[in-house]
Amino acid sequence: AVQHAWAHRSIYPTVRDRLAEATRACPFGDPSLESTVCGPLIDEEAASKVQRMVDEAVAAGAKVLAGARCEGSLMSPTLLEGVPGNVELSCEEVFGPVLTVAPYDAIEEVFEAVNASAYGIHAGIFTRDLQLAEQAFQNLEVGGVIVNDYPTLRFDNMPYGGVRRSGFGREGVRYAMDEMTEPRVRIDRLT
Repeated sequence: AVQHAWAHRSIYPTVRDRLAEATRACPFGDPSLESTVCGPLIDEEAASKVQRMVDEAVAAGAKVLAGARCEGSLMSPTLLEGVPGNVELSCEEVFGPVLTVAPYDAIEEVFEAVNASAYGIHAGIFTRDLQLAEQAFQNLEVGGVIVNDYPTLRFDNMPYGGVRRSGFGREGVRYAMDEMTEPRVRIDRLT
């Protein structure tokens, strides 16, 4: 899931407010209901870990814009702004329904923040500027850059995977076949 979002300072208030509204409106709870978008985590321990990461960020100065409530294994969809770069939520994968949002002035700030992470699965950039999209592709150190869609988009016939601590190798039909194949050499010397 997407964990961090940046918006140019000129549109940040609008983006932040729309994300907060959407986060508050996100149906969560019973996964057997068709209307549920966000269900419980795998267990209470996982939900407690997410809550601890959120609490740490808030104690360090982050502001809760939506959610941040945990009950049993269910964590409400959560949106935070002003998350300091030195808290676990900024540095580790949360594996829960939490999104951070922050403004930027120059796109290089975002590239630097993404590349400073120990992780790098995929990134998404929303823009009408093809040069900016190309700049993101050239500068982001991630397994894939998705333009004008969220970065969990994947197609089976394309390689999917990350860099650094986001895993090794690639998923996808060709890559799965390679992974399940044991190459062998056969040499026949006919005399």
